Amino acid sequence: MIHRHAAPLRRLHADRSPCPPEHAHTAAREPLTDGCPGWRIVEARCCCGTWKSSATTASSALAEQRRRHLATHPRTGTAACTGTGGR
Repeated sequence: MIHRHAAPLRRLHADRSPCPPEHAHTAAREPLTDGCPGWRIVEARCCCGTWKSSATTASSALAEQRRRHLATHPRTGTAACTGTGGR
């Protein structure tokens, strides 16, 4: 089995607290869930712990940076991610 590194995207509120995936938003990032201030930052962290990036929009630049970083990790037959991604 081939294991790969991962750098999941997380949506954060302006105070950097996580915006749960079950919160619904409009296309303009306005919250549809009561009590949610809406997400303002999207962040990606690699589980290797050496790379993270964030943006104030779900930009294609962040997606490209993430793709390029993940491509630097060789595919291996052993577990790739054992860390917490620097959290």
